[in-house]
Amino acid sequence: MKKFYSVLALLFFGLGYGQITNNLLLEYKCNGNADDSSGNNYNATVHGATLAPDRNGNPNSAYYFDGVDDYIEFPNLAALKPQLPVSFAFWVRYDSTDWQDQTVFSTSEEDDRAAGIWFNSTASGAKFAVNYGDGSQSYTSGTRRTFVADTVIDTNNWYHLVVVVKGPTDMHIYVNCDEFQGNYSGSGGPLVYSTFPGVIGRHDRSIGGPPDFFKGYIDDFRYWDREVLPEEVFGLCQTVPPPVFAINQGCAGDAYLLTAVPDQTVPPGTVYSWTGPNNFTASGNPIDITGLPIGTYTVTATLPGNIVVTQSVQVTSNTFCNIPSFTITQGCVGADYVLTVVPNPSVPPQMVFSWTGPADFSATGDSIIITGLPAGDYVLTVDLGNGFSVTQSVAVANTICAFPSFTISQGCVDAAYLLNVVPNQSFPDGTVYSWTGPNNFTASGNPIDITGLPIGTYTVTATLPGNIVVTESVQVTSNTFCNIPSFTITQGCVGADYVLTVVPAPSVPPQMVFSWTGPADFSATGDSIIITGLPAGNYVLTVDLGNGFSVTQSVAVANTTCALPLFTISQGCFDEKYLLTATPVAPDTSVSTYTWTGPDSFFAIGNPVDITGLATGTYAVAASLPDNLTVTQSVTVAATSCRIPKGISPDDDQNNTFDLSGFDVKWVKIFNRYGMKVYEMDGYVNQWRGQDDSGHELPGATYYYQVQLASGEIRTGWVYLLRRK
Repeated sequence: MKKFYSVLALLFFGLGYGQITNNLLLEYKCNGNADDSSGNNYNATVHGATLAPDRNGNPNSAYYFDGVDDYIEFPNLAALKPQLPVSFAFWVRYDSTDWQDQTVFSTSEEDDRAAGIWFNSTASGAKFAVNYGDGSQSYTSGTRRTFVADTVIDTNNWYHLVVVVKGPTDMHIYVNCDEFQGNYSGSGGPLVYSTFPGVIGRHDRSIGGPPDFFKGYIDDFRYWDREVLPEEVFGLCQTVPPPVFAINQGCAGDAYLLTAVPDQTVPPGTVYSWTGPNNFTASGNPIDITGLPIGTYTVTATLPGNIVVTQSVQVTSNTFCNIPSFTITQGCVGADYVLTVVPNPSVPPQMVFSWTGPADFSATGDSIIITGLPAGDYVLTVDLGNGFSVTQSVAVANTICAFPSFTISQGCVDAAYLLNVVPNQSFPDGTVYSWTGPNNFTASGNPIDITGLPIGTYTVTATLPGNIVVTESVQVTSNTFCNIPSFTITQGCVGADYVLTVVPAPSVPPQMVFSWTGPADFSATGDSIIITGLPAGNYVLTVDLGNGFSVTQSVAVANTTCALPLFTISQGCFDEKYLLTATPVAPDTSVSTYTWTGPDSFFAIGNPVDITGLATGTYAVAASLPDNLTVTQSVTVAATSCRIPKGISPDDDQNNTFDLSGFDVKWVKIFNRYGMKVYEMDGYVNQWRGQDDSGHELPGATYYYQVQLASGEIRTGWVYLLRRK
């Protein structure tokens, strides 16, 4: 659906319905008769239709058609059979859900001939449709051109419709001011009129059968031999003046709200934009101005069609519904005696802090130093930034700071290398310790464990109650591993590669660096290296522990050549489980352990493994063979589900297809609830999204399926198709 409103809609609000007269062929206002109000005097002839109340309840101001034989006939004139483009506008209320009762008009109605332009509904789905025929004596898609809008007719409601026909693939249907997108069909030739006149409430679309007659109400029918422009549409369907707004203000809980209140219901899509003091802007309705300045606030309401209404309000009350409170802390920070403001969380950033005190003291800021100043009452005034302020005071007895000192001890306690603050006097409860050190190290508490961390300077900041801050540093030069880490080196084949791998003890830190040397000036780095085909001999590992110290380990290698067996990995559904199975190519291959890894940190041991419902992606298996040999093989898994879906929703981002990608499917057949086959596909994976064999959308309902697997097994059941649009 697409809206076509513009600033011209302001003009149409003033003019009302009925002012678009350029190229107007005829206008039937239906006010007591079917006379033409366009000035062309193309008065119509009424056949059975009766006068009735219009959409506003005005008597004798619309025509009612009984759906049996009522219609209104145009004069049979060439002027009323123009070439494209043409446009129509009318009010209509449908009183029947039967598509045969929903034909509104035809500009050249002749039984058994597809001629002129006609407006009706689809036989399936009850959607608005406009058509024109090429004059053939046949009602097929090859004799017409059709556009169907993507909206469904609701009976017993008045609609305003504007219909524009410009060409075979250029037609437009506006419903209540909104244009709806849709679909084109048919392959007929150019527009051809018959020798018969146009009508309202009647059209024939079956060879040899009776015509269809409209059942319901029609009013204000218009017909132009030109395109009605998008910006003209809004004026045709609007008949009321724009709304007037009032602005309410006041507290709702803790929030001070401004609310724009219209004197009538405004349409969906109305946009509210606000301005106010200090370049304030906001959008929406209502808006929260808690803590903002007093002054004039203005709302601009932009209705569909760029209809703009503006209103202002004067705010004079304190916009804090709960006046902010403040706490003033005092105490020593190092050698400084400091007063600090602690506001509650709702205080806005624009507040300004001003202080006064003994001996004409004054200062600004949320934290001030008064070291050595007189004792007494210090007064804080907080300008809230909205034209109001609050005041708070604190009594200060002494502004001189004297603070303790301490030393830092270091060394091993069991296996941990500890740094510990040792004060020269007892520190009070609530003292907070913060540490820094090499490589951006930070920690809190006392003591702290720096086992395995680098040597260098470590600094602690002790914050005592009253914000008394004391700092001290210590130089660490010893190895911070109290127990030197040990390492094991494993060797053996991994696939076709001969690999040396470091297995550290659990306590080894992550910052260690591995360096290797070996025969023939070999060198490498990393915790796992490949030496396939290199000389036998001693390979030496040096581990930099990352704290200024290192350890060395060596391993004797006798042979670096690997000859490994091959494996295949099969995958698929077995008894509703999706299994991966590793199979040696040589049946006499001896495997002690199968270890599997995959997406989302998947890990399993055994063969086969069940991955039903797990993530798709690459899965790998490592087969452990005699003599420390390992063979690794991987496979890409596209689906892991082995359950046939119970329902699909094509309009959603997920679960939008009948997904059988986890099965080896030979064919699929879909039947509706009447047993008629609507869809079939060989070699099916996940192609069904709720369409029939011709690609047309099927309605939401329960469907019966038959699925034959490659094994010959046939599975049946029901699947629900959910439509959200």
